[in-house]
Amino acid sequence: MVTIKPFAALRPKPDLAARVCELPYDVMSSEEARQLTVGNPLSFLHVSKPEIDLAPSVDIYSPEVYAKGKENFQRLMGDGVLRQEPRPCFYFYRQVMRQHAQTGLVAVASCEDYLRGVIKKHELTRPDKEDDRVRHIETLSSQTGPVFLVYKANPLLDELTARYLAEKPDIDFTATDRVRHTAWVVSDAKDMKAIEEEFARMDALYIADGHHRSAAAARVYSEREASGESAWFLSVIFPHNQVQILPYNRVLKDLNGLSAAQLKEKLEPRAYLMQTTDGGEHWKRIDIKGIDIDIVLLRAIFTRGGRGWAFGEAGSIFTTRDSGANWDRLTSPTRHLLLGGIFVDDDRGWLVGAGATIIQTADGGDTWNVSKLPQAVQDAVRFSATSFVDNRLGWAVGSGGAIYRTDNGGRTWQMQSSGVATDLYDVKFLDAMEGWAVGAEGRVIYTNDGGLHWTTQQTGTPHPLERIFFAGRTRGWAVGFGGTVVTYVRADAPSLHQ
Repeated sequence: MVTIKPFAALRPKPDLAARVCELPYDVMSSEEARQLTVGNPLSFLHVSKPEIDLAPSVDIYSPEVYAKGKENFQRLMGDGVLRQEPRPCFYFYRQVMRQHAQTGLVAVASCEDYLRGVIKKHELTRPDKEDDRVRHIETLSSQTGPVFLVYKANPLLDELTARYLAEKPDIDFTATDRVRHTAWVVSDAKDMKAIEEEFARMDALYIADGHHRSAAAARVYSEREASGESAWFLSVIFPHNQVQILPYNRVLKDLNGLSAAQLKEKLEPRAYLMQTTDGGEHWKRIDIKGIDIDIVLLRAIFTRGGRGWAFGEAGSIFTTRDSGANWDRLTSPTRHLLLGGIFVDDDRGWLVGAGATIIQTADGGDTWNVSKLPQAVQDAVRFSATSFVDNRLGWAVGSGGAIYRTDNGGRTWQMQSSGVATDLYDVKFLDAMEGWAVGAEGRVIYTNDGGLHWTTQQTGTPHPLERIFFAGRTRGWAVGFGGTVVTYVRADAPSLHQ
């Protein structure tokens, strides 16, 4: 169930909208923003990137930058450039760029839905960027940039949207980048109720852009203990069949006297490993040589005898028999991204990944078998990690709190209930009964009955926990984004400390 609601928006006077509207704050540098706003005191960049009104030497994360944003925001409201709607409304918002048009709903989405995984993410966030948006929200007591969400297209919403688009818009202008922006206010109580009810029938929303904005809003919600309007964040929600995905390319303007081939030789290989021989005191980089590859490897696993496997994008799998000095590419049965795996000896192993992928080998990777899962699972689950305690008994975890168990070496899998909806990134079982899983929002769950029942453990961190490790039964660590380390000390019951 998805929860959205109408809100009383601040929006520009229609005749000033073209001067107020700007690109998102995070697609340009401060200097580019300064140039764009020359001669335009109404530009919203004075609010979203307020460092442009201070000396270039000022730290963009300093308190005076956020204070200047608040000052500029209040000026736009005080001068009547931005005016607040007298009552909560929804808004249809249409963008037209060249031959493509897409129309979405502007609403506020639920922070609780975000935290519970009803709103799906596909990126991790940087703590400094999150902190920046938190300070901006706290200082202005407003959310000034929407999160771009996507929903599975709905015929009833399509019909309602078309009816409003046939009417005269409330705002209509073309920006300097030649994108046309049009908006309609939805204030009819019956229509607003119908919109809320249709979204309530949906299982999920998906973040297309705005991971830092949504993460920051959820943090403010938690810190304010859901007071006021902190339980909601500004969103524009588009149907999936209208969204256009464009490439994000970076262009080299100067090859510095090199040919294209020479430049490619100098670029660092994307496929490499880091190796230590002294317990982690020192590390050296080992490039995977002798093979023409252009993929990112995400994980590597080794046995004590020096046999290893590395895997990642496009189902790519490589193996070494000499502790990483030389690598051979293996034939893979999948093109899906591979995210996790385990080998219990030099022959028997399992890899998991996107598209509900679980593959298994009994000969060190020379041949692989694909586990069969129901079609509904294939459409919904991205597996991140797997743990086996012997050749037959294992678990796999993934998106949306998914946990699956096998007792026949991976030929078939049965779903278990984790009791959580957040994505799980790693799992470790100490034996057939006792196991742990970690994931998004600092989640740690524990079982002592083979996964039949799971309990949530408090960690004290909101950051994603990506891996969990144990040194015997009495000591463990979970590590995650932002340098987060959570330690486990065995007592009468599980005990976690950040």
